[in-house]
Amino acid sequence: MLAYEDSQPSTRDKSLQQRCLAVGMRVIRQKTGRKPTGRAPSNKGAAIMGAVDKAKNKAEELSGKAKEKFGEATDDKAKKQEGKADQTKSNLKDAGETVKDAFRH
Repeated sequence: MLAYEDSQPSTRDKSLQQRCLAVGMRVIRQKTGRKPTGRAPSNKGAAIMGAVDKAKNKAEELSGKAKEKFGEATDDKAKKQEGKADQTKSNLKDAGETVKDAFRH
């Protein structure tokens, strides 16, 4: 599982962000001929979708665990493998969400 520090950017990072924003705005102005608004798009919807996706992944993982336990209890190898596959798929999706969150912040 990936871990990242959720802290405020340093002063150096802020000044770098401001310079990148200024350069980006000049590029937009040159390419479009219009002055950019200076507002970044909101990530509120993306954050909500990320939480919904994580909840779905957790539900799928729990479903996979239940299938695996049911397969063990009934000695059904196919159901046990299906449960493990569901868990793996859920874990991969969750890792993808973590990577998206790292780039989103």
